[in-house]
Amino acid sequence: QLANGTVTAAAPPASVGVAVLGVRQAFAPIVSSTLAAVITVGAAEATAVADSRGAIVVRPQVLCSLTADARALDPDTAGELLERF
Repeated sequence: QLANGTVTAAAPPASVGVAVLGVRQAFAPIVSSTLAAVITVGAAEATAVADSRGAIVVRPQVLCSLTADARALDPDTAGELLERF
């Protein structure tokens, strides 16, 4: 049903002004018929996290989302793709 599908990375258009809209999280786009999946990226945000020694530090982080066509990517492969991204 699906051949030669590709994966696209996307973010909200810069002209929209992500910070103005307060978009911190990735969104879930509709996957077009020519794509196998779309990875979306939210805005970077300073977040408190534990470093390798267990100390609390502030690091920039983004939230990512993967929307995939199940005919092209099974859940395990989709999970691997998002993890590697």
